[in-house]
Amino acid sequence: MSHQPTSPANPEMTGSLDSFRRPPVGAMIFFALTALAGLGVLIRALTAKAVATCHGSAMSAGDMCEIGTRRSGDVTRDYQTSLDVAQAALHGQQLAGLLVLLASLVIIALLQSTWRRDLRMLEGLAQERPELSHVDRGLMAPVFGGICAIVLLAAGGYYFFVTQGASGFGVVPAVLAAVILAGLVILVLARPKGATALLLYPTDLAVVSRGARSRVPYSDVQHFVGDKTHSFNWAGSGRGDVLLGQDESPRLRQVLAERTHAALAQSAPQQLAQGQTVDFGEITLSRDVMTINGKNIAMGNLASFITATSGSDTAFEARDHSGTVLGSAVTARVANADILRSLLTDRGIAVM
Repeated sequence: MSHQPTSPANPEMTGSLDSFRRPPVGAMIFFALTALAGLGVLIRALTAKAVATCHGSAMSAGDMCEIGTRRSGDVTRDYQTSLDVAQAALHGQQLAGLLVLLASLVIIALLQSTWRRDLRMLEGLAQERPELSHVDRGLMAPVFGGICAIVLLAAGGYYFFVTQGASGFGVVPAVLAAVILAGLVILVLARPKGATALLLYPTDLAVVSRGARSRVPYSDVQHFVGDKTHSFNWAGSGRGDVLLGQDESPRLRQVLAERTHAALAQSAPQQLAQGQTVDFGEITLSRDVMTINGKNIAMGNLASFITATSGSDTAFEARDHSGTVLGSAVTARVANADILRSLLTDRGIAVM
C-alpha cells in the first residue's frame, strides 16, 4: 500500500531519522581504538628481538636461571629454554595483536555496512510520510559481543604460544585454541543484525528488522507492554516478534495500541464468521476451538471464562459447565483481552 505525501514530515519522524542518519560513531571509534591497540602490539612484537632473561636480567649462553613455581618448587631453566620462552611470548603477542586488529576491523566494517543498508531502507519509507516512528540501532549485542570476542581472542592468542613454548603442545594450549575458537564463534553470533524501526501510517505499520521490511495491517498486530520490555508481535504469514528499546515514544505506543485495538474490534467478528482464527497472543479463538497456553478447548465444552489481575500478569481460566478448569494461563502476553471477552459473551459464554 502506498501513502502519498500530504503534509510536511512529522517532527518526531524527522528527529528519529536525523539521529539515525549519523553512523554509529561511538561504537566505531571504540573498535577503531582496539584496532590501533592490536596494530601497536603486532608491530612491537614483529620488530622486537627475543632476549633470554632471568628475573629481569639478560642471560648469556651457558647461564642457568632458578625459577620458583607453586607446583614444582624451584625449577632450573637454561639459556636456550629461557630464549624459547621469550620467543614464544613474542609469537603470542603477534597472534594476539593480529586477532584483535582483524576482529576490530571486521566489526567496524559490519557496523558500517549494516547501517548503510538500514539507512537506505528507512529513507525510502520516510518518503511515504509516516505519522510516527521509532528507530533502535540495536548496538548493545554487537558491541558487548565484540568486546567479549576481542578479549577471548587476545587472551587465547597470547597464551597459546606462551604455554606451548614453556611446556610443548599439550592440554593447556589445546584449551586455549578452543578459547580462540569461542572468540570467533561469539564474533559471528554477535555480528550486527541491524536496526529495528517502527513506522506508523494511517492504515498499517511498517516494520524494519534484521534487514527485512514488512507492512502489517493494524488488525494483524498484537501489542504487548511489560514491566521491563516493550514488544509487539504480529500474526499472519509473517508472524514475528520485535523488541523495542526503553526510550521509544510513549505517543507511538499509545497510538499503536489504539489502532490495533480498533482494527481488531472491527475485524474479529468477521474473521470468526469466516472460520478464521483470531490471535490474542497466548490465547487464540476460532469458531470451534479456543487455545489457551497451548491447550485446545472445544467451544461446545466452554461455559465460563474468568480473568483476574495478578501484578503485571493476568490469570485466565476456561471452565466447563461443572466448573472444571479446562485450561488456564498466567501471562502478560494476551492483547486486547476486552475484545476476547466481548466475542465470548456474544457466543453465550459467561465472562467474569
